[in-house]
Parts: sequence; structure tokens; C-alpha cells
Amino acid sequence: MLDSGLVPGNLNSDKIDIGLVENDYLVFPNCSIQTPGRTAFSLTSLGFGQKGGQAIGVHPRYLYAVVSETKFDNYKGKLWQRKRKANSFFRKALSTNTLFVAKDKAPYLPEQLPRVLLNLEERAVEPEEDEELYYEDDLVDH
Repeated sequence: MLDSGLVPGNLNSDKIDIGLVENDYLVFPNCSIQTPGRTAFSLTSLGFGQKGGQAIGVHPRYLYAVVSETKFDNYKGKLWQRKRKANSFFRKALSTNTLFVAKDKAPYLPEQLPRVLLNLEERAVEPEEDEELYYEDDLVDH
């Protein structure tokens, strides 16, 4: 979209709230619209259960124009390392039929549930290779 200028429509947008439709600055296309080009976009989605999300995209030519060459080279190095790691994981998972492995239990004990769900600071422990995600034992309230 940022390179081509083609804004995709949403064929499922058939019940737009009248309060939103009346706003001149909002567009709800049900078919694609060709524009001369976009430099950025904001996409907001209100999902099920009152959960919402927003994605903001900026064309790389504008995003990277404000970053110093040193920071950009540092970013490229990290990106290259992440790509190598991801490609290695993908090839291994594809060849061993483990691309998707369904879990049969949560990464926390039943008594850890309140702390895991209610404390925004809780984090799972980064597992070693071939280990599953887990939470520390000291999460249990006594």
C-alpha cells in the first residue's frame, strides 16, 4: 500500500455505526481505492470482547530518513541476526513437522493463575532450547 498507493477495501464493512459514517474525515471503503501514494497510515480495529488495537505504518523511506547512519547500520545487523534465527527455526520446524505444536497445559501452575493474570509486571522465564515457557515458583501467594 505504501509503495503502490492502493488502499484495499473491506468487503465485510457492511454495518458501520451511523455516528462514524457522519464524520467527514473517516472513510470506510468496501472496494480498493488507488491513491497517488501514502507515506503513513493508521489502522484501528475494535475486536471481540471490547478489545481494540491500532497499527501505525510509516513508509521506510521516511522512517529511516530520521535515523542516523550508525543506528541504521546497528538495526540492520540486529535484523539480519533475527532473520537468520527465524529462518533456521522455520526450516527445522518445517522439516520435523513441528511448525505448530499444540500445548496441553498453561506455562504456569494453577495456584499462580491470579498473579500471572493480574500483575502486568510478571514475565515468563525465557526457556533454554527445547524447553517450554514457564513462570518462577515464587509467584505463588502464601
